[in-house]
Amino acid sequence: MSICCLICCSVLLKAIDKALKDIGINQLPITMEVGSTDTIVEMLQHDRYVSFLPRFAVDDALNSGTLYHIKIQGLRINRTLWIARTRSNLNNAVAEAFIRLLRERT
Repeated sequence: MSICCLICCSVLLKAIDKALKDIGINQLPITMEVGSTDTIVEMLQHDRYVSFLPRFAVDDALNSGTLYHIKIQGLRINRTLWIARTRSNLNNAVAEAFIRLLRERT
């Protein structure tokens, strides 16, 4: 049986490779790298592929039953996310509150 895996970006691929190696899976059969999460979701709904995607990107498809979540025991994917904002509006109370919240949780 062959597994067709879709990946949305090389940064995510590095994190996935590390997480899989940590649980003893050394080679991931990547079929293609796709630049759009929405495109991957569409492809998943119409063919025999698997993919690693953020939960929020597939919530609607999971709730409607068009996609299925596969839990892999011991698999933890950790990524670094960056906060970006415009220089023209650095004194924004809402943005500052959000950044404080994020920092408190990490």
